[in-house]
Amino acid sequence: MTIVDYSNFELLSDKDYYSSYGEYMSVSLLKKFADDPLGFDEYMEDRKNNEKPSDALVVGQAAHALILEGDDEFARYRICDALNEKTGKSYGRNTKAWDAALERQNIHPWWALSREQFNQCRLMYQAVRDNYEAVKAIDDCDCIEWALRGSLAGIKFQGKLDACNRAGRIVDLKTMRAGSTGQEQIDKFNYLWQAYCYISLYSKAFEMSEDDVTFEFIFVTKEDQPKVEVVKVDQRDASYWEAEVAVKTAIDALKLSEQKKDRRAALFLLGDLKWKL
Repeated sequence: MTIVDYSNFELLSDKDYYSSYGEYMSVSLLKKFADDPLGFDEYMEDRKNNEKPSDALVVGQAAHALILEGDDEFARYRICDALNEKTGKSYGRNTKAWDAALERQNIHPWWALSREQFNQCRLMYQAVRDNYEAVKAIDDCDCIEWALRGSLAGIKFQGKLDACNRAGRIVDLKTMRAGSTGQEQIDKFNYLWQAYCYISLYSKAFEMSEDDVTFEFIFVTKEDQPKVEVVKVDQRDASYWEAEVAVKTAIDALKLSEQKKDRRAALFLLGDLKWKL
């Protein structure tokens, strides 16, 4: 069993965090490896060569900026004026019309939103601000978008905390489709992997017991009348323990495949995880 050992912590800027993609393991990459170890290297190469962001990524980051940091940070996002006159709606991000509008308006792809997406971010912001429990959690955090880098059992690892304070509170914001629930999202995307890794990272960085760290998800739906749900992670629940075992097993498998210089070596260790992924 892997022992979690963090050391040499450092706080990172956004530029440093995203520029080190592939050099450091993250929760999302670890899940990707566990899901498909044989295709992991090809996936990493494709991500490195694909600089065009997805709608989900840009809208998610824009919503985070507005909800967690306010108008000053959200101001970097601009509306891409790629309007389909026949439908009255914006063209998609992967269309020639969108690319032409970006060039005409001199907007970087990472900072471009359709008018509908821009308005959606505003609606989600207001919904969160109208939710007492969500506002209380966010306003209790004085550290926004903190990225920590350390070592996870000898593997270079980094994670970005949406919001936290120095008293043991971590808050993570998630956007989701209309009709979804927070628990459904936690189960579907294995978000407890993230909770376990971030609690472990945070507790070692700030020298406190993991039991003294609280982790809360704030979920907000992307719809005309967004719904907000706050879910507190229970570290005593069996599902959290399963996530801990899964993370440690995935790390063991990754290390083994790198030692053997053959991703097939990971398959034996990862076999028991497949039913959870």
